[in-house]
Amino acid sequence: MDQPMKRVITSPQLSGRLTTWAIEMSKFDISYVPHTRINAQALVNFVIEFTTKTPANVIMEYALRFTFPTTNNQAGYQTMVTGLAIVKYFGIRHIWVKGDSKLIIDQVKGVRRIKNEPLVKYHARAIQLARGFEQILFEHIRHAPNEEADHLS
Repeated sequence: MDQPMKRVITSPQLSGRLTTWAIEMSKFDISYVPHTRINAQALVNFVIEFTTKTPANVIMEYALRFTFPTTNNQAGYQTMVTGLAIVKYFGIRHIWVKGDSKLIIDQVKGVRRIKNEPLVKYHARAIQLARGFEQILFEHIRHAPNEEADHLS
C-alpha cells in the first residue's frame, strides 16, 4: 500500500482533477450510499496504510456498528473477537483486554460458565484467538457513566 489518499490530497493537480469531476458529475442524479458495516480487514488495512510503526503501549479505539438484532452480550463478544483479530494481525504478542461486561470477562477467564447457547460460538472464537498470544490479561472495568447524563442530574 502506498497511501493513495495522501497522494491525492497533497497533489494540487490530482485534487483539482477530482474537483472538476465532481462538478461535471453533479449534473447527474448520483448519490453515494455508504456500507452500513465495516469489514474488520478493511479497518486493519486502513490503519496499516497510515501507520509506519506500531509502538508499545498504544491504545487503539474502534467503533463497531451492528445492523442486525443482537443482545448486549453478543455485541460485547463480537467486539472482543474483532479487537483480538485486529491486534493479532498487527503481530502483537502481549495484550491487556479491558471490558465493561463482568459476565463476558469472567466467562473468557473461565470463572463463569456459559448458559446462553448463542454465546457459545462467540466464546469459542474468543478463546481460539486468545490462545494465539504469548500473554493475555482480561480485566473487568466499570462502565464509565455518561457525562451528558451527569450534567442533567
